[in-house]
Formats: sequence, C-alpha cells, structure tokens
Amino acid sequence: MKLIRFILVFLILGLFLNIKVVEAISWQDDFKLNYLFQRELLIEDEVNLIIAHGQEFHQSPEEKIKEEQEENKEAENREIKEQEEGDTDSPVEDKVQDYGYKLKKDYRLKRSRIITMGVVSYLLFLLNGILYYLWKRSNSLKERRKHYFRRVLNYHCIVGIIGLLIVIFFHIVPQFHGLFLSPGWIMLFLYSLVILLGILKKYFKVKLDYKLFRVLHVIVSVIAILITVYHVLDKLYII
Repeated sequence: MKLIRFILVFLILGLFLNIKVVEAISWQDDFKLNYLFQRELLIEDEVNLIIAHGQEFHQSPEEKIKEEQEENKEAENREIKEQEEGDTDSPVEDKVQDYGYKLKKDYRLKRSRIITMGVVSYLLFLLNGILYYLWKRSNSLKERRKHYFRRVLNYHCIVGIIGLLIVIFFHIVPQFHGLFLSPGWIMLFLYSLVILLGILKKYFKVKLDYKLFRVLHVIVSVIAILITVYHVLDKLYII
C-alpha cells in the first residue's frame, strides 16, 4: 500500500509539474507567434500585390474602370450590412483574427505535446530509478527479491528503453534544430549511456567490474537527473 501511495503521489506531482511548465513556457512563445503571424501576413500581402499588378498590366482601361466600380459597390454594400448588423469588424479583420487564432492554437498545441512528452520521459526515468532502488534496498522485500529479481530487472531495463524512445521521437525529433552543445543533448547522451550500460550488462553479459558498473550507472543517472532539472529551469528563464 505504501508503494501504491508513493506512485500515486509521484504521478500527481508530475502532472502538476507538467501543467505548470506548459503554462510558464506558453507565454514565452507569444513573441515567436507574433513574429510568425506578421511574417505570414506580409507574405500574403506581397502575393496579393503581385497578383494585382499582374492583373492591372493585362487589363484594358475599360476593365479597370469596371473593376473599380464593382469594388466600390461591394464596399458600400459591406458598410450598409455592417451598420444594419451593428458589427464594427470588417471581413478582412475577422479573417486576420481567425488566422492568428488558428496559428497560435496550432503552435501551442504542438509545443504542449512536445513539453508533455519530455516531462513524461523524465518522470519515467526518475520513477524507474527510485522504485528500483527502494525495491533493492527494502528489507521487507528481501525474500521476494530472490524469486523476482530477474523479472524486476527486466522491467527496469524496458521502462528505461521506453523513456529513451519517448524523449527521442516525441520530444527531440519534432523540434530538431541541429546538433550543438546544450543541456538537452548532454542529457540525451547521459541517459543513453546509462541505458546502454544496463543493456550490455544484463542481456549481452559484457564483463564489467561490478563496482565500476554500479558507480557509473548510479552517478551518471544522478548527473543526468540534475541536468534535467537545470534544463527545465533554463527553459523557464529561472536560471
């Protein structure tokens, strides 16, 4: 029961952490969103100008006059309709607002998914390590360890591999910008090293000194977890 309570509390705290991280990072994206929004509008305006100049070049004077009259008539009808409906926003403004809302919504949904997958993988690594340590050190589970040691060790390795796959394909790949020295890439290297050492020791029976393996496996894991904390604080502009 104590273990179940610990897992539930851990998951609740992890969910709370994920919500707070997503909320904190979302406001930082406003500058990027405004930049993208203005850039898209500028490109759209340039395309419309090119099309308009091309049409004017091929139009005769009579066609130009007729088109101007139609545009003026449409503008007058639109103003009359807006006055009747009491709507102060023009269709163009509505289109711009809808476009901006859609752009921000899509961008934030993508960012939220990426952040959530990063938090999920981190919680998997952390929970996997803590539970394995408690299971291995608990005196009350001494008898069970003899019968379930291999099974629990398999679960320990599999969960680590799943966490690594999640962080690669759902956190790194969707926002890949290139290889450079950063806390994120250092974390990936350290987590990969920890999992690789465990797989080589468990499944391929590579001869490694037990004390050396234990020191590397534990110390590198702790360093990776601490760098992950730094990575989150750095993204929140706290550090």
